[in-house]
Amino acid sequence: MNSILIDDEKLSLKTLSLVLERHCPDIHILRMCNSAAEGILAIHDLKPELVFLDIEMPGMNGFELLESLDEINFDVIFTTAYDEFALQAFKVSAIDYLLKPIDEEDLVASVQKVKDKQEHRMSREHVELLITNLNSGSDFPKLAIPSLDGIEFVDVEDILHCVADRNYTIIHTKHGEKFIFSKTLKEIEKLLPSKYFFRTHQSHLVNLQHIKKYVRGSGGELVLSDGTHIRVAKAKKDSLMGRIFNR
Repeated sequence: MNSILIDDEKLSLKTLSLVLERHCPDIHILRMCNSAAEGILAIHDLKPELVFLDIEMPGMNGFELLESLDEINFDVIFTTAYDEFALQAFKVSAIDYLLKPIDEEDLVASVQKVKDKQEHRMSREHVELLITNLNSGSDFPKLAIPSLDGIEFVDVEDILHCVADRNYTIIHTKHGEKFIFSKTLKEIEKLLPSKYFFRTHQSHLVNLQHIKKYVRGSGGELVLSDGTHIRVAKAKKDSLMGRIFNR
């Protein structure tokens, strides 16, 4: 999840970034900002999904920063040394309100709230669209992938392989593109046409149409049309051979 940290105290920024790296590895810190002005520019330029925002800052506080924006299309977790702002924070729809020094368990719980909210929002808005796309009667429909500024439509036949990354899936296309989908590889496997896609092992789903070469081994490995090498689990080898030669 792409994030920006905004706090006028450099030590607080460094501490928060270290705790996030240690306990929330799927939070990608795009930028750390030392002022509200820097934060506004970063929000406009980088379009984060989540902003960790200090309240008390010189010149412009966290609430004023939010008020200055035309739209707030990201989630907010406030970080502050003062607890008297809690009610106001929740009035502006903050996901959570963390008091400094930030407790690691509270931080993890707050990040999980954001994940749950975003997953629910994605599901509500896009599941019907996904179902429509993937039941269109074509072997190769388009896959709708939510992005920061809308929805990406990817031709399923262009997908080379999909890689598991915790609760996310990274989709690689023959054009060199990478898309991050907030669904597990198991869920993605159910969405893609089983006639053409094969799970080579726990972390990889491959489009059989893009296999260039099979390299022998205990399980062996596949070389795809772009040169990517994908390991084949020993338990999957016979099934893979059956799929390749009986298609």
